[in-house]
Amino acid sequence: MIFFPFNDKEKLNRFKFLLPTELRIGELFLGMSALEQEVPVGIIIGEFVGLEIKIRWFYVAERFRRKGVGTDLINRFFNLLISSRSYLPVSMQYRLSEDNTLIHNFLYTYDRVTIDFDSSVYLITPENRKNSPLYCKLATMNPQQVKALQDIKTAKVDNLLKHLATLGYSFINDYWDSDKYIEDLCLARYVKGVIKAAVFFERGSEDTISLSFAYASGGGTNLAQVLIAAARIIERDYSDYTLEINTISGVSEEIVNKLFPVEKEYSEIYTARWDYI
Repeated sequence: MIFFPFNDKEKLNRFKFLLPTELRIGELFLGMSALEQEVPVGIIIGEFVGLEIKIRWFYVAERFRRKGVGTDLINRFFNLLISSRSYLPVSMQYRLSEDNTLIHNFLYTYDRVTIDFDSSVYLITPENRKNSPLYCKLATMNPQQVKALQDIKTAKVDNLLKHLATLGYSFINDYWDSDKYIEDLCLARYVKGVIKAAVFFERGSEDTISLSFAYASGGGTNLAQVLIAAARIIERDYSDYTLEINTISGVSEEIVNKLFPVEKEYSEIYTARWDYI
């Protein structure tokens, strides 16, 4: 087994068939790959994001799993960071579901790693969400109710991010990716220049769109209206897409179950953080 470090896009292209099509990596990154008879069989990529390194992709071909290749990849990746004096925190976000436990189980066997629960994720298919109260409301709206949605507009994203930052939501900038967010599904309602509700949707994997952020001030009525406006756009332009909703609190869980009391596929998001120095 040969291990090959890389840090430029030209070399990364060599391992393209090991990467998911939706993966986007910036210009500053480090990677380590495993090759068997010159064929890539494993890869780990860490991107520099501010004062942190985020592992964007970690993969080992199925027939090479449980043979120490994954552990070797991680150890050599950290040795590469140390030799380049990149003493930055390293983290990786991953998903755990009933059908996908491999990475979770692997990380729990790894030394010097802390694993924290981040959020719950629900996937709602087009067929199931059409039976939800939100979509039933959409189908029975009268002209006056439709008119009430007119002040909910596509937000100028930069202005909206700045406004949310003044309200304590500056962390959104850390996750902002203009290539992933759907511009006509970044919606907000302002009342006298004050933001009352906002939602951000982004493109997920395959035919999925994700409600990645929702904000409401002064009760849930404004948020419900913004979500109805979003649902109209989704029904018009993304009707065949599966809807993904992340929840991080009991309140957001309650919103999901109230709006979509239908069959949902469930998974959880975790973050692993390494102490490798």
